[in-house]
Amino acid sequence: MEHPSENTILAFVEGRLVAAEAGKLDDHIDACEPCRLLVIAAARASLTTGSDAEEASPPPAFDDAAPLKRGAQLDRYTLADVLGRGGMGIVYAAHDPALDRKVALKVLRAEVTARVGADIASARLLREARIAARLSHPNVVTIYDVDSHGGQIFIAMEYVDGQPLSAWLEEGPHPTREILERFTQAGRGLVAAHTAGLVHRDFKPANVLLGKDGRARVSDFGLAGWTGEDASGKATAEGTATPLTRTGALLGTPLYMSPEQHRGERAGPRADQFSFAVALYEALYRRSAFEGKTLDELAASKARGPAEPPSGGEVPEHVRRVLLRALRPQQEERFPSMEALLQKLEADPARTRRRAAVAVLAGVLLTAGLLVPAWIVREQQRVCRGAEEKLAGVWDDARRAAVRDAFGASKEPFAPVALGQVERALDAQAAAWVAGHVDACEATRVRGEQAESVLALRMACLDLRAKELKALVDIFSEADGATVGRAVQAVNAMTPVRTCADVAALSGPLPPPDDPALRARIDHTRGQLARGKALYDAAKYAPVRALADEVVVEAKAIAHQPLLADALDLLGKVQQSQGAHAEAEATFLASIRAAEAGRHDWRAANGLTSLVFLAGHPLGRPADAHRWAELAAGAIARLGGDVEFEAALAGNEATVYVEEGKLDRALEAASRAHSLEQRLHGDEHLHTAKVKTNLGAALVALGRHAEARGHYQSALATFEGMLGPDHPACATVLNNSVEVHVRLNDLPAARAAAERALSIRERALGPEHPALATTLLNLAEVRMMERAFADARPRLTRVVAIYEKAFGPTHPNLAEPLEKLGALHMATGEPTAAIPLIERALSLRASGAEGPYKDASTRFLLARALVAARSDRARAKKLAEEARATYAAGGEAWAAPTAEIVAWLAQR
Repeated sequence: MEHPSENTILAFVEGRLVAAEAGKLDDHIDACEPCRLLVIAAARASLTTGSDAEEASPPPAFDDAAPLKRGAQLDRYTLADVLGRGGMGIVYAAHDPALDRKVALKVLRAEVTARVGADIASARLLREARIAARLSHPNVVTIYDVDSHGGQIFIAMEYVDGQPLSAWLEEGPHPTREILERFTQAGRGLVAAHTAGLVHRDFKPANVLLGKDGRARVSDFGLAGWTGEDASGKATAEGTATPLTRTGALLGTPLYMSPEQHRGERAGPRADQFSFAVALYEALYRRSAFEGKTLDELAASKARGPAEPPSGGEVPEHVRRVLLRALRPQQEERFPSMEALLQKLEADPARTRRRAAVAVLAGVLLTAGLLVPAWIVREQQRVCRGAEEKLAGVWDDARRAAVRDAFGASKEPFAPVALGQVERALDAQAAAWVAGHVDACEATRVRGEQAESVLALRMACLDLRAKELKALVDIFSEADGATVGRAVQAVNAMTPVRTCADVAALSGPLPPPDDPALRARIDHTRGQLARGKALYDAAKYAPVRALADEVVVEAKAIAHQPLLADALDLLGKVQQSQGAHAEAEATFLASIRAAEAGRHDWRAANGLTSLVFLAGHPLGRPADAHRWAELAAGAIARLGGDVEFEAALAGNEATVYVEEGKLDRALEAASRAHSLEQRLHGDEHLHTAKVKTNLGAALVALGRHAEARGHYQSALATFEGMLGPDHPACATVLNNSVEVHVRLNDLPAARAAAERALSIRERALGPEHPALATTLLNLAEVRMMERAFADARPRLTRVVAIYEKAFGPTHPNLAEPLEKLGALHMATGEPTAAIPLIERALSLRASGAEGPYKDASTRFLLARALVAARSDRARAKKLAEEARATYAAGGEAWAAPTAEIVAWLAQR
């Protein structure tokens, strides 16, 4: 963003910016030193009150150990008794003569005040306190004023006649119903603050005030998170094993910290959710969910997950389930929001059924004195029955028979295995759809948890999932061999039905217009998009390209931005799959612009993630790829985190780092992608197996071949189990593993892998498919190492013929087999025959499409051929020097070929 104006900075410090603008500026000042200094100056100015004479005098020395005396003045406030002490400071009862009311005055500790103007955290503290001062909610302690006097910062807030929730809990035990009531009130306070852009960062029973009126109020929003305090209020170094203190049965602040806070990460709303659940668990079960005597032990306990609470007893089962989810170590595994947690917490199934029965019987059976809850429940649930019937013609017995017939007719050897996987996946999707349909209906019509508008959003999403399912089954019902080969990947790419329960995500994009005619056009276009997605997932690129072009035209005419973003994204994916990379980039950018305009954050994150791979690999612009990666990470964060996006982004970044030769970073990114896929799908899943192959490639590049072989073998086992041993995906892993076997000096294993991969691809793709070429090249290279030159030569000649027929005689892909043919002639003592082949390879690499290192390899080979043929030594030396310079510029990753060329030149 551009540098903010002084007015914007002042509004930021005073808490007058909306949350989105404040967040952007917050990120900007982290990276911009001049703006950071301006914010500090604004914070100082905003804290300065009184006359110039007062400013010139040194501030009084407040002794934290000795409270100010009763009757002392702090600005206009008259202090009375001390109400409490904490890590931030001392809280006094005070009188505000201006409004003639009793207030609570929190005076910040000297070490906190000393940092004002010297630490950007103090400016943020001031900003968040002033935002909190605008927050008005019955379950939040109202902040009246934030100011300073004599160099001392103070916060004037609502006086609550009562006690901390922690003190009330210690008076227990209390009935479960009362505990839940008080915590639910506190949770509503957290929801209000999160809506206003505030995060508490230190939620615990001691920070909830329980008034004599029975109302719970949360205090200290957004303050403790900037102080770096431990339970005692003292700053601690990250990673130290600080002993924890215990007061009665309750631990101090570290007990309630989320795992991300233990890691030193900035806490978001889901950190408050975790802290809330820790406190509620402790209150209900009278024991802690986590164990540990030091910060490190406590952090490790939270990383493992909570102790399993006992079933039965006074705590309802639905409350137990809510706590276990809210206490999960990873943020994305918790509830999407505090509001969603409270909805589940308050959704007591038994109470809902009782209320429903009473409501219905009130006007019908009350006079008869009858009560038949089971019958009433059945009648209400009848409204939400019949979801299975809605899948007639989508996925039913007749459709299942059609898919079976088509797969059988394909005669593919892997068809039976693929059919089993496809049927199971379609059954699971259909079952999830039925369950989602029933839950959406009952949430509104039976349980009364969600509004009719939410039901409409969920049903529209479910309708789209049903259209996608039908479109995919349509394709499978007419499957050819290529469709069968892609079928398992296609069903694994189905959009999960669970997305239709994410109300926050569904509510994000701009709603469709009210005009019924336009809504009908949007619905029809979304149906076309569903069909297009199914075609794309089944790799039917020609028909989906035509459909995508039509849908984009229609979406532009309708001018509904979320729809246009989806249509452009589909077109961009097809363009990328067809090799039109520059067109795809422009289309993805247009999709992202439409998504931003339509508040379609999910689609924006998806498009940015796609651009990382596109810019970094086929377009060869790693700097742009990293820029897109930063923006993608920000977009994913706006969604509240998404494991699927994070895994895809990490995988794409790994590819970019490999292209740059930054192999350590490539391995780190590939490992992160692997870990995320394992968490999301488990170890035996196609997505996880695919990431394992990428991880193997990164390890190969680093020379860690034994580790790479382990990942390849694991991925191959998954592909064989899910797709069958004759599936082309198995050939891909086998082909990749050839180099590993070669580097481990296991040539028989390398030859066996290449021969099996070639056999699979020939059966599945035919004898002239371009995909055979890489396997033929690998097999020829292995045979050359085994000095079986007579066997290697026809395989290389075959590759040249395949590429020339598929791409023409000037395509850069021809450079590799031509170079290898030249190397074969060199190995058999025919350097003169090698030279024209290598010359042709070098000319084909002149475009630079394969990167500088392939060109350097060819130059060095040609130099050696010229010397061996006793021809043009001057040119040979020049070619070798050029190759050496290219490798040297690549850094340590290319040290070995650089050293080889230097040694060769030294002998000439």
